[in-house]
Amino acid sequence: MNRLAFVKMGISVLLGICFWLPQTTSFAKGQANEMKQLQLIEQATQQKNWSEANSRTHALKKYCEARLWKYQLLSNQNEYNPMLSDLSKLNGAVKAHDKAQTLVWISAIKSQVKLIYSP
Repeated sequence: MNRLAFVKMGISVLLGICFWLPQTTSFAKGQANEMKQLQLIEQATQQKNWSEANSRTHALKKYCEARLWKYQLLSNQNEYNPMLSDLSKLNGAVKAHDKAQTLVWISAIKSQVKLIYSP
């Protein structure tokens, strides 16, 4: 094998690792964190602890807005914009103490998070 072919193969391996590694570590952690936060909001809603649900919803919205760049890299605008919009709707449902609508928006956001992080 000549030297040029060896260098090309090394670069290919490094690029492959660079694209594969983030998807298996930090990106998976991001999804797990968002899903955990949604689960905690759902539990607070089931217990009718509206103040906790409100604070967790607000924290999740700030978390997602701070990671907008990650969503832009992982998906297209049609996948992450509805999630950000639904977070605002979730916040409204929590403030209105509407258990049914809160659970609907949580479910919708969970689906969107899965879509964003799907390969």
